[in-house]
Amino acid sequence: MLHWAPYPFIRIALSFIAGILLYTIIGEGFRFASEVFAFFVLLFFGLYLYSRRVKAADVNTWVGIVGLFCFAASGFWLTELRTPHLKPDHLTNLRTPPAYYTGVVSDFVVQKPGYQRTIVEVDKVLVNGEWQAASGQVQVTVPHDTPEDYTFTYGDKLFIKGAPQPVAPPLNPGQFNYREYLQLKGIYHRQNLQAHQFRHIGNGPPNLLLYASISVRRFFEETIREKVTARREQSIATALLLGVKDDLDNAVRDAYAATGTMHVLAVSGMHVGLVFGVFLLLLKKVIMRKSQRLLLALLVLVLLWGYGFMTGLSPSVLRAVLMFSLVLLAQVLSRRHNIYNTLAATAFALLCFDPYMLFDVGFQLSFLAVIGIAALHPAIYSLLDINNRFADGVWELFSIAVAAQLITLPLGIYYFHQFPVYFWLANIVVVPASTLALYFGMAGLVLSWIPYLSDLLFYLHYGFLWGMNEFNQLLMNLPGSLINGLDISALQSWLLYGVLALLVLFLVQKQLRYLVMATAIVGVLSVQQIMETIAQQNQKNWRSIVCGAAAPWVL
Repeated sequence: MLHWAPYPFIRIALSFIAGILLYTIIGEGFRFASEVFAFFVLLFFGLYLYSRRVKAADVNTWVGIVGLFCFAASGFWLTELRTPHLKPDHLTNLRTPPAYYTGVVSDFVVQKPGYQRTIVEVDKVLVNGEWQAASGQVQVTVPHDTPEDYTFTYGDKLFIKGAPQPVAPPLNPGQFNYREYLQLKGIYHRQNLQAHQFRHIGNGPPNLLLYASISVRRFFEETIREKVTARREQSIATALLLGVKDDLDNAVRDAYAATGTMHVLAVSGMHVGLVFGVFLLLLKKVIMRKSQRLLLALLVLVLLWGYGFMTGLSPSVLRAVLMFSLVLLAQVLSRRHNIYNTLAATAFALLCFDPYMLFDVGFQLSFLAVIGIAALHPAIYSLLDINNRFADGVWELFSIAVAAQLITLPLGIYYFHQFPVYFWLANIVVVPASTLALYFGMAGLVLSWIPYLSDLLFYLHYGFLWGMNEFNQLLMNLPGSLINGLDISALQSWLLYGVLALLVLFLVQKQLRYLVMATAIVGVLSVQQIMETIAQQNQKNWRSIVCGAAAPWVL
């Protein structure tokens, strides 16, 4: 039986997530979110005051249940508040398209060969000859042939001619729904601009901290381009160290996707964890008296958030930095902490800021990977007892890679429709190589003002990047390296997670009933697959009959 007492934030986060999911089902047709939230809050305080008088266990239980309903109602209400198009002045609610509008660049500028793309936060529109306040985000794209300079920068105020267009839906049923992807980020419109359609009218960054962070990241980006001259390794260096993936070509992306190592090219939890680990290692010899614990925590937190600052404060980095910050504070305060409770607290804090982050693929995969490593890695690692230190290190890397891949496998198939066969081998080599490349690259950036030392560090950084690139290319060219065309529904992905959970319970508790239930779910999945195959074959045969019948008339 699961005891919930040690995991308060898991209950809170799950209740909050339930409210978010409920809003996606019935939210926009329901206009009493604030009233429902107020009702549960008042009911909670009423029951709490009553429980203080009667001191009954049953009443305390109901206080806890109503408290969770409060968090579910808050998730529902907050999602409504964070839904952009419900605002009366949003672009989607304009009856007449604007002739002109003004706005500010509110996001990073993505620079690609031939064009640049960013997000403009609209503040005013010209409709029927009158300016009026407006809200909404527009994804704008401009042609650009000089990769050295940016057309836009964060905080630029723009005067734009023309009306932004709603993002078009996908043309085919199975096609990636880019409109839904943008709407979950609060973006409902796009516009392709030519040089004569816009002009700069000033600069006013909406967030000075983010503006400074982007400026620092651009400085380090130029340093990398100066130190690493090879085009392929240069693009990977900026992705690995700073999270800038603008220059990655399709060949590199395909190689890393085919080997299941794409995660090393995105500044994420793994990178922050490596930086966090080396900081703790450097400070390990500090005497840990009670008076020094807070100082140690503050120093590591400054270094950790400093790393996030130099990478542009991207959402993936902020997720990881926040999680490790909570872990560190729990350790320093000498309180019993649990990784699952810490993850739940991190997720709750992030979702309070943006409930729609729940539907972000990176958000889902990053949390699942950490959960998989925490839950599955010890069991997999304990299967073998290896005395050799090197072999044991390889086995630990293998078990970590398998744990992360297993927990993200159903979701990865659901979103990307592919499975990298040699992920276990690739991660054994690529993860250590990327770790050393990260350390040497970070040291090279910090010490870039020391000529010969920085050159040496970047030379070693380049060597590890070249080695892992060649290894990935080798694995990608092996037969059967990538299984494509895997198409499953959301229900089937949940069933796969059910099979995985039951198999883990069977291995841990050695109870046959879990294996029987897992086998039953596999049977259901098999029947679904057979029915889908039969339906596809019947549809194919019907098309052949129709085409055959139509052929004489065509002739």
